[in-house]
Amino acid sequence: MARKLSKANIALIFFTVILLLSVYAQIQYQTQMWSDIEPSYGIHANKLTEKPAKYFVLSNPDQYVLKVIDDK
Repeated sequence: MARKLSKANIALIFFTVILLLSVYAQIQYQTQMWSDIEPSYGIHANKLTEKPAKYFVLSNPDQYVLKVIDDK
């Protein structure tokens, strides 16, 4: 036999759901805010099969470009 929920129990469940959704929304907002402040960049390099006709020299590469060059 199914038991009916009282109004107090329904209110408690509703309050708990709203509280959890609020916490989730705040976490999502904070995560989005930090990703807007700290942008992420990517670099991808492949080893060339033949020497290109034209190329340029990196006079002052940063640490990320050097890491990619060293990994290949």
